[in-house]
Amino acid sequence: MSPSRTAPLSKRRAARFKLASCVTALCIAACTDPRPEIIARFPGDAGGASAIGAAGASGESGAGAATAPVVHAQRDRVKVVNGKLVTDINTPLRGLTLPVDTGWTLTQYDFDLITTIAQTSGLNTLHVYLENSTLVSGAMESEADALVALTAQAGMYLIIGFGTGTALNSFDQAKITSFWQRYAARYADRTQVLFEIQNDPESTCDKPVLAATLTMERAAYKLIRSLAPDSHVLLLSTPNLTAASVLESAITSLSSDVDWSNASIAMDVTDLKSTCLPFANLSDLTDVANAHGVPLLIGQLPPTDWGPYITQFEQAKIGWMQFTYFADPGSRDLPSYLSATSAAGVTWCPDQGKFPEDASSCH
Repeated sequence: MSPSRTAPLSKRRAARFKLASCVTALCIAACTDPRPEIIARFPGDAGGASAIGAAGASGESGAGAATAPVVHAQRDRVKVVNGKLVTDINTPLRGLTLPVDTGWTLTQYDFDLITTIAQTSGLNTLHVYLENSTLVSGAMESEADALVALTAQAGMYLIIGFGTGTALNSFDQAKITSFWQRYAARYADRTQVLFEIQNDPESTCDKPVLAATLTMERAAYKLIRSLAPDSHVLLLSTPNLTAASVLESAITSLSSDVDWSNASIAMDVTDLKSTCLPFANLSDLTDVANAHGVPLLIGQLPPTDWGPYITQFEQAKIGWMQFTYFADPGSRDLPSYLSATSAAGVTWCPDQGKFPEDASSCH
């Protein structure tokens, strides 16, 4: 993704101070265990398990259902169905990106933002770059705890990823290992949480992914899988849609180590002028993914003119993440997102609410 500004240390400390009292209300730490037990209790669900309305049990594939699915609590794990990554009610992941690693903060004054997004925007996922190579592992632990608790309460999914920060197209193996040793086990039992190994470890187009990058991906995947055996893992996270031959080569190289029934490949669409893969040739990419049963997820839409992209991704049943309206530090531009989505003329059946289309009319 495009780099965003790195927040000054004083700003980070202030943000963490604001979060401290809020996280205390969401988490209870046992004296003998430094890891907080995150509490997310919901009406009619004292145990915190997922409760999906019976009418929505079949999700988008359940034509003829009288009403939309109703999300009452923490989501069950995502799943791979016919090579597609879908939610517990068979909808694509549709979300927004929050670059916590480069300055985006959540304060006690807008803790209701996530519930508002879930209920009014048609989105079901937060895509968070939590830390990067410029930060000490664990620097954003309080923020992560809060986001885990809040997404559970709102009935949203949370993708936690290691971000690039200012070090685009590179990776630090030691930092990646330290990050996942800390967070994979911490949230292994949180059924709404997915893990993304690292954003943009390498910029590639029509040349095969470097052997060193693939080695890093394998090592990180194995580490995450050992600590969080049931959590979904996103790999590669390229900054653009690669050539189909590059995807084919990467899948072939990784398949001996990766179980694609619970893992996906992430790609961004950051440059509308990119000649790497003309969007008209998207089917070349999806044909390769479908042939191998490997799910794809779009980690970032282009900054402008993204309406046709969403239409194509929806038709291909590929999930996508919005970046433009929420990524700038301090941004909470939900109204602009809603207006732009309506103006673009794109619709889908939301997991909650009636935007952009009343789910009761299309499930």
